[in-house]
Amino acid sequence: MMGVSNGTQSGAVTKTASARPFVSRNKTRNGGAIKSRNDLSGMTLEQLEARLAALDRALAGNVSPKLREARRRATEAARHGRECGRCGERFDDGAVVYLAGLGLGSKGQRWQAPVCEGCAPGYMKRPGRVASGSCETCARPLVWGFTAVDLYRIRRFCSARCEWTHHNSVRNARAALERVKACEGCGETFTASRRDAKTCSPACKQKASRRRMRRQA
Repeated sequence: MMGVSNGTQSGAVTKTASARPFVSRNKTRNGGAIKSRNDLSGMTLEQLEARLAALDRALAGNVSPKLREARRRATEAARHGRECGRCGERFDDGAVVYLAGLGLGSKGQRWQAPVCEGCAPGYMKRPGRVASGSCETCARPLVWGFTAVDLYRIRRFCSARCEWTHHNSVRNARAALERVKACEGCGETFTASRRDAKTCSPACKQKASRRRMRRQA
């Protein structure tokens, strides 16, 4: 950009701004010419189809149908534990289940799912790097990668269903112990149907109520 400087006595033409052209961030230099990255004029048909396919994947969450099906299979296996999370084959009775991390995440995240021996990673079949045990609920034999968490973890489960079943049984057993009480009417021990129950029968409830009324009087 050229201009006339203000306040010059000679009236000479001077440069008042840089003549360097402005290049935006979405443009690149290709052979000395400035070309936009969104320019589709120089693309072949294969490149255009690849660009459209990438755009469809981005609009669909950047997940291909194959990866979406693999994630669904791994999720179902981790939830129920009936089939392999990689190949989809059902587990045989008494078969060893490997709790492996499957690289199905968009940024390298690993999804843990039960897999069969044929689909298990190679490191899980070498001694020294794995730990073995059985499921706390169904007693199915398990093999998993040994980590520092195993130093204090005392329970392992083959699926989320077995974990839910175990925690529900522990909670129900604890609640049943809390319902074992001594009747305020007769003094006998009974198992209450409700947590706030204090008597074992309607007769004892009436007897305890009359006793409280005499104390208040």
